[in-house]
Amino acid sequence: MGAHPCLTPPILFPLLAVLATGDAASGFIDPSLPQFILVAAVSSVALGATLNTLVFPQLGQIPQRLVDTIAIKQQLLSQYDQLQYHIKGLKEAAENEESIAEQMQQIMELENLEHVLEAFLDI
Repeated sequence: MGAHPCLTPPILFPLLAVLATGDAASGFIDPSLPQFILVAAVSSVALGATLNTLVFPQLGQIPQRLVDTIAIKQQLLSQYDQLQYHIKGLKEAAENEESIAEQMQQIMELENLEHVLEAFLDI
């Protein structure tokens, strides 16, 4: 069995470099920051190790059919959202057109009233 994945050089050296430079730089700003950086780095490594050992292997065990079903559901939900957005836009456009039609009707009624008044005044 090899070394723990977090102890490999590609991960360990950059982590140590970040911790060292973070300690030196943040010590000038606030003496408590180096402790915070160390806790955050250790937490990140612990989270990464947990994800790599527990979560990601479990994801590989999910049946492909279930994954495909979930993907199709997500795609349908996305299409449904898009349709709802377009329907909303069409409703607003229809309401706008109804308003314009009502205004045109009122203008036509006013023109008819104007003709009636002109005819009445010509008498």
